[in-house]
Amino acid sequence: MTGRSPSLTAAGRVPDPTEPAPIESAGAPTVTMPGQSSTKARLLRHEPDLRFAWLTGEVSTQAPISVEIHLTNVCNLRCTFCAFGQVRHQEMLPADLLATLVDDLVGLTPTLKAVVFSGGGEPTVHPGFAEAVGRLADAGIEIGVITNGVRMPAAVLAAFLRCAWVRFSLDAPDPAHYQKVLSPHDPKNYDRVLKHMTQLSAARGQGGPGAPVIGVAYLVDRGCQTDELLLKCLDIGAQVGADYVHYRPIFLTPALEPTRPLEQLRALAPVIEAHGRKLGIAHQYAKFLGNYDKVIAQQPNARDARCPVVADGLIAMVGATGDVLPCYAHIMHGKKTAFGNLGQQRFADIWHGPLRQKVAAAIDAKNTCPFCRFQAANAMLHNLGDQRTGGGLHMTPGYEQGSLEQNMGYTVDPTDPHWKFL
Repeated sequence: MTGRSPSLTAAGRVPDPTEPAPIESAGAPTVTMPGQSSTKARLLRHEPDLRFAWLTGEVSTQAPISVEIHLTNVCNLRCTFCAFGQVRHQEMLPADLLATLVDDLVGLTPTLKAVVFSGGGEPTVHPGFAEAVGRLADAGIEIGVITNGVRMPAAVLAAFLRCAWVRFSLDAPDPAHYQKVLSPHDPKNYDRVLKHMTQLSAARGQGGPGAPVIGVAYLVDRGCQTDELLLKCLDIGAQVGADYVHYRPIFLTPALEPTRPLEQLRALAPVIEAHGRKLGIAHQYAKFLGNYDKVIAQQPNARDARCPVVADGLIAMVGATGDVLPCYAHIMHGKKTAFGNLGQQRFADIWHGPLRQKVAAAIDAKNTCPFCRFQAANAMLHNLGDQRTGGGLHMTPGYEQGSLEQNMGYTVDPTDPHWKFL
C-alpha cells in the first residue's frame, strides 16, 4: 500500500520555492505534501477575511477562520519532551461547555471554516470527542485532528472518517526508542499506533479515496537522526497507508535535541527525495531542514510587536480549562492572557468582548513570542500591509483593484486538505 491519494494534486498551483517538489510514481497521480502549499498561499486564499486591523491599532471582531481546541490535558502517553508537562493538571473540558461551544462555533459559519482538535493531552480520550466532530462536520466545518493514535475504538474511527485530515504523532520510527521516550509504561503502544493507522487507511477506502488524508509525524531527536531511521520514517508511512510524512525537529529539550550537523542532514535530502518517490509517499523534509536551521541558529523573534494573525482575528484557541486564548503559545502564560473562560461566558460573547480587545492589542510578539508557528504568516501579513498601505493608511496604487492572490503571485489548490486551517 503506497498511501497515495488522488485528492492531493498540484493542479492549478503557482510553484512556490519553499515547497517540496511533488512526488511522481509510475502510473500514479502526482502526490504533494498537504498543508505545505505555503503560508502565503493559504492566507491569501482567505483574502476577504483580511482586515489589516493591526495597521490602525485595532482588533477585528470578525469570527475566526479556524479554531484549535484542546479538549483535555489528560494523556495516555508519558512523553519526556512534552511541552505541556509543567502546565497540565489533568483538566478536561466539561461536557456541557463543549456542547455549548460546538453550538457557538456552528453559529460562526461560514466565516469559521475549520476546527483542529489537538491538545495538551490526547483529544480522543475525551468522551465527547466523537460527537463534537460529528456535529461540526454536519455543519460543514472541516475537521483536523492531531492524535498519538494509541486509542481508536469504533466511535473514534468513525469520527476520524469524517475529518479532512488526521495526523498521527508516532514521533519515533524505532519501537525501542518509542518506548524509552514516549511510552515507558506500556511497550505495546507502538504496535497499537501502527495498527490504528493501517485500520484508518483501509476504512477510508470504503467511503471514497482521500477522506481523511493521513499524515505521520516524527520528531527528529538524538535517537532518530541517522540516515537509516530518517529513511525508515518513509517506509513506515508507506507501510501503514499514510499520505505523507511530517518531519520536525525537537528543541527546548537539551537531552534529546539532535546533534547532527545541518550539512549532513542537507546532504541526505536527495536520498530522502528519491526514496519518497520510489514509495509514492509525500514528505516535507525540505521544510524540516529550514526549521532545524532556525532552531540551531536561535530563531529571532517577530519583527514587530503587533501580531496580525491575532489582531485580525484569523485564529482562536480553546484550552481544556475553558480558557479562550490568542494562540497555542499563550497557554504557557496562564490566565493573564486569556480572553475569557467558557465557564463564565459564551464563546461569541468572549470573542466580541472588551477583554479580548484589550489582551489582543497588548500582545508584544517581538519580545515575548519566540519560535511562534505564525511567525512566517505574520511576516507575510506585515509585508502585505506595507505594500497595501505604502507604509501609511493610504492604498498603494494597484492594490485597490484585483486580487491580492494575483498581485502576490500565489494561488492554492482547493483540494489541498489543509488550506482552510491556519
